[in-house]
Amino acid sequence: ARRAPASFAKIALAVTALEYANSDERIKVPEDVLAQPSPRVGLVPGESLSLRDLLYALLLPSGNDAAVAIVAGTGDHAYVVDKMKILVERLGLKDTRFVSPAGFDAEDQYTTAYDAAVLATDAMDRFPLLAEIVSTRTYVIPERSHNRSYSLKNLNELLWSYDGATGMKTGTTGEAGQNLIASATRNGHSLMVVVMGSTDRTEDARTLLDFGFRAIQAQG
Repeated sequence: ARRAPASFAKIALAVTALEYANSDERIKVPEDVLAQPSPRVGLVPGESLSLRDLLYALLLPSGNDAAVAIVAGTGDHAYVVDKMKILVERLGLKDTRFVSPAGFDAEDQYTTAYDAAVLATDAMDRFPLLAEIVSTRTYVIPERSHNRSYSLKNLNELLWSYDGATGMKTGTTGEAGQNLIASATRNGHSLMVVVMGSTDRTEDARTLLDFGFRAIQAQG
């Protein structure tokens, strides 16, 4: 079923940014970060951060101001959405369409649990940096001459409470409800589950992961 993707779109934004820019490239924070809705990291217009640091701000606390900064550093809104469309087509995601790089509710924007899993798997397989970021519980962007210090916390609660959790991305909007892509590895087996439209995404994902690992164990 097609559903609102919420911040699953940020995975496609992160992949697009890394396909067209180096992670060490510095990006100047634009003025319109101040107009973005929560969650925000608190980026200050005019400061400069590396794409790597902005990806941490995008994927851990799901900062909408980080999304705007990455879009500005990659091109403009239309350019980035077009590149996200190319990514979707290349992965064969026939039930996915992104309109907002940050995943804000928008008309004719959607994905499915299956497509979201394919997108997330591709991101983690092709970009070790993204796999490292989404498995990180907390991260501090150090203060430098051109930026403030920022303390970031991953919104994926399973990283603290589920044995073997490795990522991947949360998402919440009014239209989407609670979304969560959750991945975990145990005894050499890796699983990924996708929860969409939930009222308790953490518990739902935990239940699905437990079911999957029990099924693998039963198979011997």
